[in-house]
Amino acid sequence: MKKMFSKVHKSYYRKIVLLMLMFVLVVVLPFTALLYRNAQANMIDNINQSNEQVLNQMKFNYTYFSENISALCLSTYFRYDVNALMYNGDIDYNELYLTIKNLKDNVLQSQPSLTSIDIYNAKQKVWYSTDNSDTSAGEDLNLYLNLYMKEQEAIPKLSPVLRKIQAKNGQVDSSQYVFSYFMYEYANPADGQNSCIVLNQSANWFLDNLTGAVSRKVPASVYLAGKSGEIYSYKKEKNSKMEETLVKNCIWNYTGKDTEGSGQGYYIDHYKGKKYLVTYIDLEDRGNCIIMIQEYEKIFDNLIKLKNNFLMLSATFGIIGTFTLIQLSRKIYRPVNTLVDYVSELDGEDRNRPEEHGVDEFEHLRVIYQKVNDVNKELLYEKQSTEETLRKFLLLNMLEDSTEENWEKYYKSMPDAPLSRIEEYNLMVVNLHLNSFRVNRYGFVEEDSDLLLASISNVISELMEGYITEAVKKEGNELVVIIDCPEKGTDQEQVKMRIRKMQEFIKEHFDITVSAAYSRFSREAKNLAELYEETVKLARYRIVYGGNTLLGEAECRDNVCNLETSYSRELKKRLEEKLKLGNLEQIQETLSRIQEAVSGLSYENIIISMMSLVTEVNMIMNEINMAKNNPVTINFSDMYKKVIEVDYIDQVFKELSEYISSILSDTYQEKEKENDREKLFVQTVLEFVNKNYTDVNLSSQSIADYMNMSGRYIMKKFKQCTGISLNEYILDIRMKQAVYLLTHSDLPINKVAENIGIENENYFYRLFKKVYGCTPRNFCNRNW
Repeated sequence: MKKMFSKVHKSYYRKIVLLMLMFVLVVVLPFTALLYRNAQANMIDNINQSNEQVLNQMKFNYTYFSENISALCLSTYFRYDVNALMYNGDIDYNELYLTIKNLKDNVLQSQPSLTSIDIYNAKQKVWYSTDNSDTSAGEDLNLYLNLYMKEQEAIPKLSPVLRKIQAKNGQVDSSQYVFSYFMYEYANPADGQNSCIVLNQSANWFLDNLTGAVSRKVPASVYLAGKSGEIYSYKKEKNSKMEETLVKNCIWNYTGKDTEGSGQGYYIDHYKGKKYLVTYIDLEDRGNCIIMIQEYEKIFDNLIKLKNNFLMLSATFGIIGTFTLIQLSRKIYRPVNTLVDYVSELDGEDRNRPEEHGVDEFEHLRVIYQKVNDVNKELLYEKQSTEETLRKFLLLNMLEDSTEENWEKYYKSMPDAPLSRIEEYNLMVVNLHLNSFRVNRYGFVEEDSDLLLASISNVISELMEGYITEAVKKEGNELVVIIDCPEKGTDQEQVKMRIRKMQEFIKEHFDITVSAAYSRFSREAKNLAELYEETVKLARYRIVYGGNTLLGEAECRDNVCNLETSYSRELKKRLEEKLKLGNLEQIQETLSRIQEAVSGLSYENIIISMMSLVTEVNMIMNEINMAKNNPVTINFSDMYKKVIEVDYIDQVFKELSEYISSILSDTYQEKEKENDREKLFVQTVLEFVNKNYTDVNLSSQSIADYMNMSGRYIMKKFKQCTGISLNEYILDIRMKQAVYLLTHSDLPINKVAENIGIENENYFYRLFKKVYGCTPRNFCNRNW
């Protein structure tokens, strides 16, 4: 069994394994992923902090250099010789030479980052530059500066402006990026009407000082970008298209905008499937910014290794964890498997039983326990039913014949029964009868009588606390209760009081009445049958005393001891006279006196007297009826049936009085005459149809002509009296005769049709199939 079950039932084991694996998938793996994400976020934050430190340092250096060059530009602007070059209309070229030379020797030599100083004289519309050693190159540079100034709406004072300058040295074009610092006094020199001075600082020298520590710390490309859209890459002859695109994206999306949080930050961008970390900082002057671009894989090499390590550890943990979970599940499942195997062996499970899909071990155990419980319940029910049937049989047997032999059978078969444990009996029998309950507010019907008797049994058992009771149901609505009074001096009144309480309770809560008859006490067990017979005789007197009564020897003594056999002859004679006179009031008064006399008789004489009364009334009424010119038929048979089946005597006299009143009334006589005329009408029609159904011309009109009435009246009256139409009756007679001829003669079908008054054979087929569901031929074949 164990081997078989291990193959068939592993559902619960699989559930354990699945739940543990789900725990790993739902809890452990997400936790691992969360750890990886946190590590990734921390690493990105660390790298970003490092980048921010570099960029902040570069910004600090940028600000420092800018302020120095701005101060130098301002001091140069206010020099006497420089002002002379800017504002004099006549220039002494000797002074021009000395001023330019002085600027080269003092200013440019002191600041290696400066590439040139340009002075614009608005009066002469001439540029003077320290970089005019090559005339053509100087003219080109000043030309580009003029173009730049015209393109600008406003030129800032003493602020670095990144711009690209180009120069032609022979046949070679050269270009470089510089930071230009403009200084002028009043109006913007962009229109060429105001003089100004321009100090040009080399961008290479500037970034070389700014980014000295960058290349040593992290592999990165550093770009300097201006608001004008110029992009300068540090120490690169030609910008990478990829990096240029990333820089432009950064300028467009993150820098140079008046949005919150746009001055400094980082983000991850993609270009052709590769990831890049872009870090930026706004230099906060004219939209200049520094942008650092780093390859994600290079700077996050450790993070990628960490990710791979996480994956490897997760896979290793998954394999080891799965193996561990399987072993742990087996240990958890082992007691369950042992229990299931043991229970299955007790149940005698078939080894070849197929697997039950969707049924786990506990469901299997539940099914087995339910099966065992059902069997136990069935056995208990059978035992209780058997015991109840045996108890009922033995009690009914003792109620019919309470001999010592029958009592011994009861003792042996029912040793634990209440009556078996009594040493000295003080027995009394109560006969309870459930009265008619056709009308009650709870809607009880006759089929509920067993349930109601059981309820009555429970109620009286509770009310008889301190007494030993045994209740048994007899045929009909009769319940017999055997009572033993432990106290020998118990008065009947105490038992009667409790029976009345039961009657009141049943009346109040069930809206039904219970008649009760009780016997005397007896100390002899063998007198049980006699006590029961006494209650049966007393219970019959409920016909006199009505429902919900409690009858005993004292209540029925007058009836039992009455030796009269019937009511007096004087009352018989008086009733005959009153009936013949037809005075209803006097007839009812006489019937009341007869009822009073009959109610005092014994039960047997009551029944005989009522039958005799009905017979006498019947004879007198028939005699009166026959003496009339137009006698009517009187049907008195129902009254005899009511005398036998009636529950109470007053019901018989009430209906007898009503019956006599209806017979004597004119309405009744007219109704009876009408009934006689209808019977004669129907009988005449039936006799005519039965004699003439073979006639092809038989119809309602032919019958009407015979009876000298209209055809319409004949058909309406016939249906009113019989419930079916005249044509339906004719068809029924003809089809029945057709069946008889088909089964008891050798006539062909067309002759059968002719013999029942139908000439058309096809029409006969249709009528026959309509009535019997098949054709005449098929009918013959079936009954051959």
